[in-house]
Amino acid sequence: MNAETDAAATAGKDAKGDGDKPHFAQMKTDYDGLTPGSQAELRRVTAPGELLFKPAFYRLSQGRTGPGMQRVIFVLPFVAQMEEAKLQKLAKEEKRDPKWVMPPGRALAAADAGETKFADGKGEKLTSVGIRLMQIKRLEEPLDLIQFRRLVQHLTKSHSLLFDWPLLAWGLLAWGNPEKGKNKILRDYFRAKYVPSKKGKNK
Repeated sequence: MNAETDAAATAGKDAKGDGDKPHFAQMKTDYDGLTPGSQAELRRVTAPGELLFKPAFYRLSQGRTGPGMQRVIFVLPFVAQMEEAKLQKLAKEEKRDPKWVMPPGRALAAADAGETKFADGKGEKLTSVGIRLMQIKRLEEPLDLIQFRRLVQHLTKSHSLLFDWPLLAWGLLAWGNPEKGKNKILRDYFRAKYVPSKKGKNK
């Protein structure tokens, strides 16, 4: 099973609330159903650990209050969900499996399309988003997550960034895992942004 198929299976299980795993699709629905005051309460926290003192956190955490769930709900208020119809359209255009899901790093690259490029001092040109992601890679937790949330907030407002929320949530849950968390999001971003497609263009 390849990485994208595995991710699709994981997201599919989440959509059904499989077993003891978090139900991230339901979490997004529950967040959207909170009062404006409760949503603002979550947006105002400045670090994941502060969520432990916010009642709204416990309404969404599904009985899980550890660092992983704190990371997920810390970013959630600034995420815009990609509609299923758009995902299916992208899958059809790219001749992918209908259950394909867009990796978070690729979603960041798609929102980054119009950004101005800057030299990085080594002959390469990165966008401002690419530079910020490299900075995030070098930071320790929770500073890296705080900066990531700020980037998501900025791109959601200015570039209509859309995520497949359950897949992003799994990445946040495994943030420190070099194969599934922050590093994977960054790898997927650079792969989508700079690796030529079969047509000779960047994805």
